[in-house]
Amino acid sequence: MNVNTFPIVGIGASAGGIEAFHTFFDHMPTDSGMAFVMILHLPADHKSLLTDILRHWTAMPVVDAVDGTAILSNHVYVPPPHSLVTVSDCKLKVRMIHDNDERLFRPIDGFFDSLGTAMRERAAGIVLSGTGTDGALGLKAIKERGGLTIVQGSDGTGPEYDGMPRGAVATGAVDVVAPVEEIPQHLLRLHNATVELPDSEGNDVDSARLAICALLRTNIGHDFSEYRSQTFMRRVARRMGVTNSLTLDAYINTLRSDPKESTLLFRDLLIRVTSFFRDRETFDALATTVIPLLFRGKAADGIVRIWIPGCATGEEAYSLGILMREHMDSMQSPPRVQIFATDIDDLGISTARLGRYPSTLIEGLSGERLRRFFTLSQGSY
Repeated sequence: MNVNTFPIVGIGASAGGIEAFHTFFDHMPTDSGMAFVMILHLPADHKSLLTDILRHWTAMPVVDAVDGTAILSNHVYVPPPHSLVTVSDCKLKVRMIHDNDERLFRPIDGFFDSLGTAMRERAAGIVLSGTGTDGALGLKAIKERGGLTIVQGSDGTGPEYDGMPRGAVATGAVDVVAPVEEIPQHLLRLHNATVELPDSEGNDVDSARLAICALLRTNIGHDFSEYRSQTFMRRVARRMGVTNSLTLDAYINTLRSDPKESTLLFRDLLIRVTSFFRDRETFDALATTVIPLLFRGKAADGIVRIWIPGCATGEEAYSLGILMREHMDSMQSPPRVQIFATDIDDLGISTARLGRYPSTLIEGLSGERLRRFFTLSQGSY
């Protein structure tokens, strides 16, 4: 079967993850039509018995994943401990890692990043119990490519260790937070859901859009009425699917009755597919025309300041920083440079400050710039 015809679900966990896996498969049908890849963040010297354990918990075939393993629906795949796993051409690519520094080892981020690129809206990433923040940036990569993101919540069967779930939620890229026993029903509902935005349904679509904008302005304090209407309504349709709202009127009622939904829609509206040097012609013009003018007449005692509003997760700000540094290299006594980057999304700012990006999010960088300005560290830069 062509891998693109069925969803692939990546499930990441570390400490406390085994019990969460057990609960998940207790509630997951064996004929869902999905494939499952289990990424358990284990120390390098830890021998995993996960394959044998999972075979007791699900009737689906549970397969030890090796390099080149083909992905089939209604199968569960378990890569070896301390490996980096990616998806390519309907197969799993498995590479063993020999660096024992657990601070740098982020196999969940690496797999989610690859999964989002390969599967787009047919990707789903789930973060269960664990320590640290592995999986957080990977979920963001899945979300930016239209996939589904789910995190184990604290109600019902909460995570034994909540570090990884909290780190994932902090990115603002999580669609659903739920007890692990409820996650399978969310997976099935959301991957089978199709939300149609009709031309009219009591409120016409534009009136509904403006009503939603008014609620966001009241609840969040930001005005989205000038936001591109098609993009805005695509984001609304996504949230309608997550909240199981079948009509625009029903979704507006959800916004009115649940204050948290305004925040979640706000986060979805801020998620934007971005990358370094995204608009090549614009950055070329900056490098050849604008930046030289900024430095004209400036000496070592001078200063150049740049402000990037709406910097999202930082790629544009760092791209401009690279251009400035490269221009300064051509000067004998360059001035000081200050770059200010702001955004209404403090979670995006937090990611920008961290300055660590999965490979999907560094598209647009030349090999030379990648080597000079970035350090590869266990699958992220």
